[in-house]
Amino acid sequence: MVQNPEHLFEYSRHELCLAVEKAGARVKHVEGLTLPIPVWIPSFGWRDAGRLASSRFGIPTSVLGSLIRLGRHVPSLAENVAVVAVRST
Repeated sequence: MVQNPEHLFEYSRHELCLAVEKAGARVKHVEGLTLPIPVWIPSFGWRDAGRLASSRFGIPTSVLGSLIRLGRHVPSLAENVAVVAVRST
């Protein structure tokens, strides 16, 4: 299910790597982009505290940068991932 209306597809980390490999490339590296901070909100369920705080109060650049750096090291927990791949020859 696509959650962001600007996206045509949304892949899990595993699905993205498979799609890249199916397209004829070899995945060299996967890193996360932005580590969410989960918080339980009654009647709404789990939400990202960072996103909520950002939309209401703004997040200082230093805090946002820290969340991005943390997400790079744990792509399995990151909200988004980036894949570095090379085309197979």
